[in-house]
Amino acid sequence: MAKAATLADVAKKSRVSISTVSLVLRNKGNIPQDTRQRVLDAAREVGYRVKMAPARLAENAAPLRTIGVVAKANEGDSPLANPFYSQVISGIEEACRQRNINMLLAILPTDKNNYPIEIPRLLAEDHADGLLLIGALVDRPLELMLDQKEAAVVLVDAYAPYREYDAVVSDNYHGMYQAVSHLIAWGHREIALIGTGNSSFPSVVERRDGYLQAIRDFSLEPHCLDCWYERAAVARTLEAHLADFPNVTAIVGINDETALESIRALQSMGRRVPEDVSVVGFDDIALSGMSNPALTTMQVDKRGMGQNALELLMWRLRNPTLAPMTLMMRARLVERESVHDRREK
Repeated sequence: MAKAATLADVAKKSRVSISTVSLVLRNKGNIPQDTRQRVLDAAREVGYRVKMAPARLAENAAPLRTIGVVAKANEGDSPLANPFYSQVISGIEEACRQRNINMLLAILPTDKNNYPIEIPRLLAEDHADGLLLIGALVDRPLELMLDQKEAAVVLVDAYAPYREYDAVVSDNYHGMYQAVSHLIAWGHREIALIGTGNSSFPSVVERRDGYLQAIRDFSLEPHCLDCWYERAAVARTLEAHLADFPNVTAIVGINDETALESIRALQSMGRRVPEDVSVVGFDDIALSGMSNPALTTMQVDKRGMGQNALELLMWRLRNPTLAPMTLMMRARLVERESVHDRREK
């Protein structure tokens, strides 16, 4: 059986970029007519099957019956075990149930940098009217596959470096700025951020930027502790930094898992939380309220992200030609027991 032609084949034949081919075949962009015709001719010659998604969606003749939910997971793990994404999926499932929409779930295995390492069959087949992609980075191969599908696509806490999709994300920058400002308001001046890295996921980079902006705005010195989220890495990084900077009085985890590991590490070092070192997280996963002490954190409405993703997908089906939309959901501070008041009485 001959291999199906791809956008790359059309681009090579027509001597234009893949992005130009994608725009032409989706009838978008300000592409010169001669270039547009050359691409269409090349597509016919190589046997590329042009899918007329906008025309089908614009008719809106049939309701949304089935969606595909593709959730990222580290190799060997399940997204349902992830304390963040399991709640996003729960929100999608609830919204689908209320609207009598079938939901198909597939796992997208990713590497440590959140790039796909295997494409699930759900993305290769045409069983879904729309797709929700959760938590991954859309690299070139995945982008090409999505471009060839009829289904509309919405990213949920997922990012695409090379082109725009509809997306639902949390306001990571302002949420982290608020977390640091809260610590400063309580008298902390040496505040460290743990869990970042040079190749971090875009949401992590946004949170780091929010931290750095707050530190700059209050004329403080930054403490950025780069490490993976594993327990041993957090403990090792934190212990080394506190040995060099013993005056640090507060730790902000890039997410709740990192913050909770920081509490464990501090307590194993004989540091009291929050009396010696305060800790703040981000996301408000279920374990945050069960830790000792209970974790102060920035709450992200994870179920709401899933529910709004389905709403955005339905909006896209009704408005196939409008510009991509990003829905940004604000995080809110949840105060518990892990922050000590250092203000002078």
